[in-house]
Amino acid sequence: MRAFTLLEMMVVVAILGVFFALAVPVLTPEVHKAQLDGASDVVASFVARARSQAMESKRCTRVFLNTTATPNIIVAERLNNFDCDTAPQTLPGGLGIDGTNQVWIEFARYTMPAPSVTISTFQQPGELTGACIGCVADGAVGYPAANREIRFRPNGRIWTNVTSMAATATCTDCDDDAVLQVDHIRLGSFRRILINSNGLICRYQRDALMSPAAAPPQDYVCP
Repeated sequence: MRAFTLLEMMVVVAILGVFFALAVPVLTPEVHKAQLDGASDVVASFVARARSQAMESKRCTRVFLNTTATPNIIVAERLNNFDCDTAPQTLPGGLGIDGTNQVWIEFARYTMPAPSVTISTFQQPGELTGACIGCVADGAVGYPAANREIRFRPNGRIWTNVTSMAATATCTDCDDDAVLQVDHIRLGSFRRILINSNGLICRYQRDALMSPAAAPPQDYVCP
């Protein structure tokens, strides 16, 4: 039995190199799809954990999105208060407008797997356009444009910033549901996570192409 010669080994390595060079472009979309599916699964579990923490600790919790970080980051925090309504205009990780009475305590953090995988709020709970009364308008201090958030009451329900509307206001989400969207820029697809007003977390299962249209409710699968 003779061993392989150096020339034979080089030929085998060259053949394998050609094979992998041809296979990489074919496998890349599958890798991106796995990144997208994995990230959306983690986000759904992350939100569920924040909701469970609210009910276990009997404190208000929130998940806020740091979309200015690269890659994007989502953070779960617990409020030093049982109610989400006390001085709601707080900055992520900071103090409330009433001084030291409100402190957010971080208990979980997740960094998206790659810069090409981003997260955003497709639908904000109780979002208003126009004037609002006794609430924080979308993009204001309570819901900063760069750091959107979803809050859970101690009973597990979503907190909304809408208490009443002026005549010029339009309620764009009167059922107080929230939808997070995870995009993969290179793949051109997204996944959506629906957080029902009562805390039920559902997933948009279909392999959706990027589109501004909302996903019909029947396309969400709830546990």
